[in-house]
Amino acid sequence: MDYFRIIHNDYKKRLIKQNCYLKNVLDLGSGKAGDIHKYRDSFVNWVTLVEPNPDYVKEARHRIALSNMDQFCKIHNASAEDFRDNFKYDVVSMFFVLSFFFDNEEHLDKLIKNVSYHLKNNGKFIGTTITAEKLVPLIQNNDIDNEFFSIKKESDLTHSYGDKITFNLKGSQTAQTQTEYLVYFDLLEKICNKYSLVLTYKKCYESNSKLPDELNLLTSFYCEFIFQKK
Repeated sequence: MDYFRIIHNDYKKRLIKQNCYLKNVLDLGSGKAGDIHKYRDSFVNWVTLVEPNPDYVKEARHRIALSNMDQFCKIHNASAEDFRDNFKYDVVSMFFVLSFFFDNEEHLDKLIKNVSYHLKNNGKFIGTTITAEKLVPLIQNNDIDNEFFSIKKESDLTHSYGDKITFNLKGSQTAQTQTEYLVYFDLLEKICNKYSLVLTYKKCYESNSKLPDELNLLTSFYCEFIFQKK
């Protein structure tokens, strides 16, 4: 499980390095600021973190101080869809949190509208997310439960908003059992287009020879993306 976490951190590190060098970044749903070193090592000009969980914000402030990023970073205790800043950013990032916004169309619409509002023209919306494409055929009739993770349907699948799942990453140091919603990328792309965000890059993660088959299966459910504001 540790190697699985390392691999997914490497995916984020590369995406941040390629898109955030000397940029002003808004990270929505930043958690405990686990990516602060990635931003520091990518020489961001400035990063604003937004996290709704007050306990996570407290831990994040500690991590920001330890990484010597106090002069280049500020964290706000707010939700991603409600946060407002008069500043326009080069990059808005969201890592592994989009699945919490697919409970209904209005929720996702409000989020993406806010993403677009905070981006400069030609700015980028980058991130990683679990997606429904490869997952749905496997859980249509049965749940998944193995040594490393389990995914359980909490409702009949509608192939739209509100397809609720319970996800348990066994042995995880960050997230264990939590409720999420399936991310249908075509719906995400449709709402992004509504707010002038055009998909320029999408890549699903590939198998890694160092991971067992079960974790390669889990990895295949995730992808990284870049939208650009036109």
